Amino acid sequence: EVIAATGPFKTSVEECINSNAGNTAICTGGSNGQGWSIPADITAATGRIGTIITAVNGIITATAAAGGGFSGTETIVLTPIVNGTQIVWNVGGTCLNNPRIC
Repeated sequence: EVIAATGPFKTSVEECINSNAGNTAICTGGSNGQGWSIPADITAATGRIGTIITAVNGIITATAAAGGGFSGTETIVLTPIVNGTQIVWNVGGTCLNNPRIC
């Protein structure tokens, strides 16, 4: 559920990057431009989602909410890598040790 919740953030960051010739610097939570808008950060727990933060350079960090087998410290960190005209996502965070969140 946590990884699925990052979908709209990833799509918006990709649109931001594509609209800015590969420049990731302005792709942060709540920012917008012509034809794209990155959702505001989620800072309060909702369901199994603790937080979703889009930091500088489009890096998305999501945490699981405590409960349902999660401690509330599990994270998934998605980093956009621009390779020419393609964007690939590097996956990191503590979720690599807990595949239920990744």
